Amino acid sequence: MDSAVLSIAVNEQFCVTGSADNHVRVWNPDLQDAIVTSEHKKAISSVDISADGLQVICGCLTGTIGLLDRGEYKEVPLTRCHTDDILCMEYHQGQDSIITVSKDRTIRVFRCDNFEQKDEFYCKPDKISQPLCVAGHPTMNRFAVGFEEGETRICDVASHSELYRF
Repeated sequence: MDSAVLSIAVNEQFCVTGSADNHVRVWNPDLQDAIVTSEHKKAISSVDISADGLQVICGCLTGTIGLLDRGEYKEVPLTRCHTDDILCMEYHQGQDSIITVSKDRTIRVFRCDNFEQKDEFYCKPDKISQPLCVAGHPTMNRFAVGFEEGETRICDVASHSELYRF
């Protein structure tokens, strides 16, 4: 592989990489061979692994998310979700959701079972810097977002509100 790795996720059984050459690769534990490879239309900017290790979620620079089902080694069709590059995404394990952050300045929450959008948070360009990364709380319906100017915000999905800013 001669292309930049843009994202990586690891669990006890395997490693997943997303790269600028439009590929998601699932590597065996010793990282010697890719056991599954999936090609997309654009670079893969973010990857994450479900808690059970059976699914790999990927975010593309097309603003789409996709799901690679490791149990059957087939790719589920991509779903359009953002109007610009996805910068980060994460399985929100405790809430059975996927949280994405995009250059379109939105943070979106999707259901894991059907990719239906549950919620959207928008960051106005004149008020705040670009959101870059996200992490879901392990048990609560909350997430943290990191911004390019160094700010971190904690948001509550149920109340659609910002709880903390530091």
